[in-house]
Amino acid sequence: MKQFLLIIIAVLLGVRSNAKDVLTLGGIKYFIQKGGYAFVNRIDKDLVVVSIPDSVDYKGVKYPVREIGEQVAIGPTIFGKTPNLRMISIPNTVTKIWDCAFQNCKNLTDIILPDDPVDYIGILAFENCKLIKSVKCHNGSVPTYINAHLEPSCPYLVSYNSKDFQGNNQNVLSDNNSIAEGLTSSTKAQPQAMIHSGAQLSDVDINIPTSSFVNRTTFAIIIANEEYQKESKVDYALNDGKMFKTYCHQVLGLPEKNIHLISNATLNNIIYELDWLSQVCKVYEGDASVIFYYAGHGIPNEKDGSAYLLPIDGIGRNMRTCMSTEELYKMLGTMPAKSVTVFMDACFSGAKRNGEMLTSARGVAIKAKSESPVGKNMVILSAAQGDETAYSYNEQQHGLFTYYLLKKLKSTGGQVSLGELSDYIKSQVTRFSIVENGKIQTPTVNASPALGDRWKQIKLR
Repeated sequence: MKQFLLIIIAVLLGVRSNAKDVLTLGGIKYFIQKGGYAFVNRIDKDLVVVSIPDSVDYKGVKYPVREIGEQVAIGPTIFGKTPNLRMISIPNTVTKIWDCAFQNCKNLTDIILPDDPVDYIGILAFENCKLIKSVKCHNGSVPTYINAHLEPSCPYLVSYNSKDFQGNNQNVLSDNNSIAEGLTSSTKAQPQAMIHSGAQLSDVDINIPTSSFVNRTTFAIIIANEEYQKESKVDYALNDGKMFKTYCHQVLGLPEKNIHLISNATLNNIIYELDWLSQVCKVYEGDASVIFYYAGHGIPNEKDGSAYLLPIDGIGRNMRTCMSTEELYKMLGTMPAKSVTVFMDACFSGAKRNGEMLTSARGVAIKAKSESPVGKNMVILSAAQGDETAYSYNEQQHGLFTYYLLKKLKSTGGQVSLGELSDYIKSQVTRFSIVENGKIQTPTVNASPALGDRWKQIKLR
């Protein structure tokens, strides 16, 4: 019946034909309209968090983004084939969200809508979005102009026209974070606020700037280790990795194929990815730049204080199951790369992100040795030094180091030097940690001696 209805709509309205040109920025495809505006037509299937800008620049002209999806569509049109999509932020400029636009986005949990009522949200626009738990406006208010309905096992936001909306249905979120059954159209109660009892997204996870710059010669490996087989989990490490990937793509301009995100990596996974990166650098013959990011447990070798990355299958008391930072930096530093930048959101004292000790470590923190960069062009930014702990930032659902790393990239649109970035991270992390945790966490920078102070001027894009 639904498909039949959509076919009838298509016949009556016809397919839009006034598209002027096509533009793709940050994984989002726009159609530039003859009427002087843009509408979002597609999105890369691997994006997790999408913040649609309020306008796009095309041939020196700014086009406001006013619509999401095709005017007429049969089946899912925009994000239905994006299985990883978790959050969508729709700018205040948008006035229409067309039929089936977000249909079958089964992992979508958070939606940010325009502050003012939009003119139209199409039929089945959010069908099968069963995990939605937060719908709010940019100003933090709840969008009371939304009419909610619960089809059996299929919550979604139904077709409506805000100008005719009479407030006949309630939009309520139950305690188990699923959309509760809406009242029938015969109910005369006014719409209620949608309550979000779950954790809010971090401010660095939304409204992420999108760059038109394409950085084709920079390659990134991102290791996000959260779920350990023998040790406690690393809170928010997976979110750290996913969001750093999003920033690499949207802000720094790396193509999706240039970014390898490995969640819960084993030792073999890490070795495999480093081998891939080495081959990339060889074929690019010195023109490639490298970014290596790690969020997870570090562990000290209690015999000599050397530092090791702990894979998810690693055993902290058996260094053969871990990867030493000495070996890691040697592998990265000997690659024929233009530059190598390492971000290390881990500590090597044997402590967890909450300050407690790993079960495989001694009861007191060990002051791990700081390994030196290898090669002529490596810069290492680490979350903590010596026997310190690399803490988490619970309210923002990130590692403390990663949160301020992303925050600076967001505020600058990626146009920041490593010197400015490291100064910002160090000042913010140390201030926050002493106040909130009662202990010092001191991010550090180590650069290849051959760089001198020139590393401070290096930029990631």
